[in-house]
Amino acid sequence: MGMRSISRVGRICCGVLLALVATQLLAVISYQRDQRYLSHLADLIANPILPPSEQAQSISRFLRDKPSETNSHYFAFPFLRFLRATPRQVAEFGGDCADRARLMVVLLDLRNTRSSKWALYSGDGSPRHAVVELNAESGKMVMDGLFGLCFPRPGGGYYGIAELRGNPEILRSRIKSVEAEGQRPGTDKLEEYPLGLYVYSYARTINWDKSAVTQAMYSGLHAVMGAKVDTLYRPIVAEQPALMVIGGLVGLEGGVLFFWFVVVWRRTRAASLYSR
Repeated sequence: MGMRSISRVGRICCGVLLALVATQLLAVISYQRDQRYLSHLADLIANPILPPSEQAQSISRFLRDKPSETNSHYFAFPFLRFLRATPRQVAEFGGDCADRARLMVVLLDLRNTRSSKWALYSGDGSPRHAVVELNAESGKMVMDGLFGLCFPRPGGGYYGIAELRGNPEILRSRIKSVEAEGQRPGTDKLEEYPLGLYVYSYARTINWDKSAVTQAMYSGLHAVMGAKVDTLYRPIVAEQPALMVIGGLVGLEGGVLFFWFVVVWRRTRAASLYSR
């Protein structure tokens, strides 16, 4: 490869890098704008001094009158639709159980409350529902943003995923109790709750059934880790499409720089060998 060819490759690499950096800057601006919006929304939903359990329930009540269909919005470009709606888009237009869990996790994070989305699987191994488990003031707490359900302990505090996994009666008893009180705490009616499908016994922090690649990853991790793979930490970035795009662009930028480095290194090495 001659110097003219290297120069041409360099110009192409510079052009690609500039485009990636420009896109990344727009993503950063969009993310910061949305975070300001969500921070203000969190203040409107609940007083910041309230305990985490009340914050979570307030978020669920905020979502009660929002549409429960899957949010069809997406971040920036149609080809990023697979990343699903942003937290702000969920706040504005509603969404299904997974969308609601995304917004709740992000809003709780703004209140320095650690939480995670959990996928509930039916007995046949299919992902069916999504809820949030958070670190409440008295331990773990599960909040179902679609049905408005949480699970208070008789002696105080709340049940977490571990207890709901081990004792299915907690869910059935809670639904009966709320129905008996004539309440409708969530968007969907409790009498329509599919007890045979939304099963806590098979809860996982990550829905591994999104693609053949993630299914293969799950099989490999399960072979090494066993059941612990179902409780892997789910980072907050997984609920922020903008951050995932920013991170992906960093990777692409690194790839372009590495490619250019290899081109220059090969040319320099070839020139060195030729001059001997």
